[in-house]
Amino acid sequence: MVFEIHKQHKLCDQLEERAYEWVVHDIEQAFNVEAGENEYGYDEDIISVLNEDNIITIETYLESDEWIEGYCRSALNGIVDRWYEENEVARTW
Repeated sequence: MVFEIHKQHKLCDQLEERAYEWVVHDIEQAFNVEAGENEYGYDEDIISVLNEDNIITIETYLESDEWIEGYCRSALNGIVDRWYEENEVARTW
């Protein structure tokens, strides 16, 4: 029998979800915002409370020389990308 790690994709999904929650918490703290819940009781997406200045600040951080863990970088890039898609604002870069 050959050794094998099963369901690695599920682990990856959990790590991505945890990283997203982690960066959302720091975003809420840094910009003094909170996504809250929608009218149906579901959590709102963080992009609903961010403005262009917040996004530019996050982009500046992503472009800096700071070390950013891969899952956190992915979560931040996803937030920035979704914000631009939702708000139909041209990127500055």
